[in-house]
Amino acid sequence: MKIFEFSVEKMNRLLTLSKSNFTKNVEDYSIENHLNPDQTLWKAKNRSLNVQCVLRKINLIDVDLELLENESNLDEIVDHPNIINMIENFVQKDYLYTIFPFANYGSIDKLCKPYGLEEGIIALVMKDLLPALDYLHRNNIIHRAIKGSNILIFGDAETSFKFTLSGLKHSFLDDSTSFLNIFDYPTTSSKLLNHLAPEILEQNILGYNYKSDIHSVGILCCELANGIIPFDNISTDELLFYKLIGDTPRLLDHSCDEMNIFQELIDRLEISLKQRYRIYMKKRFSSAFHDFVQQCLHCEPINRPKAYELMEHTFCSLNKSETESYDRFKEILKKKFHSQ
Repeated sequence: MKIFEFSVEKMNRLLTLSKSNFTKNVEDYSIENHLNPDQTLWKAKNRSLNVQCVLRKINLIDVDLELLENESNLDEIVDHPNIINMIENFVQKDYLYTIFPFANYGSIDKLCKPYGLEEGIIALVMKDLLPALDYLHRNNIIHRAIKGSNILIFGDAETSFKFTLSGLKHSFLDDSTSFLNIFDYPTTSSKLLNHLAPEILEQNILGYNYKSDIHSVGILCCELANGIIPFDNISTDELLFYKLIGDTPRLLDHSCDEMNIFQELIDRLEISLKQRYRIYMKKRFSSAFHDFVQQCLHCEPINRPKAYELMEHTFCSLNKSETESYDRFKEILKKKFHSQ
């Protein structure tokens, strides 16, 4: 079955369709399978347009209305090719339905497991993500939910694809002119703990600013490179402790001190951990990639680069292997999705 239904160009045309083309009646959508464990996101198709989309169904009786209002307000003002916008939303009975474009390749976190992506592919992700993040910051918006599951992949493995940022409902718009540190904290932070900057988690008198997103970019790079979310499989108390004492994650390759610890314990490790160790030991990330991540994860927000500065970093500006990385990622998409 051929699933490569939309090229990036076709997807962009879809996003420019008048909202009136998407009706405000759930009966006008054929609902297929759910896309998340909570069963709030569903793959659907608009019957009249014969266009696939994502339908989000939220029970209004037990929901944070401020969160939804914030998402709707931001959606009205945000306009960037690498930031996903809702197509339509409407209330029917006790539910709020929101229509989003359908990302035919899902989110990048599904593709980085179990052992991570190649460095060149992660650079491609950054080249799409950082301009979107720079756009938000220039418009006084802090995203606050930079993570693999919020990086969606649109396009066609035969032609072109792009990475698009979702998750605006967690974002904060500072409507002041100074854009100094703020003290508004995500109401759904429990789902974001692994990726949030320590200054957000501290909730102290210093507050935080847009540099917290830069820290999350560093966490995202570790997630994509290592194939696991940093601080995963530990308790919330342990996670907070490690973050607040400045214990930052890193790219795992042959140069890491952790590899020496693995070597000492190799005989006592489970088979799965031995396999992970051997794969990490073969990895050779560039010094530019290591530096990029270290700058993002600096414990002092003031010392972290801005998004537009990261766009000029050597890690993002090297072009000699970009075509090769692009083709390699196409092959990954084909291998994972072509048989579906």
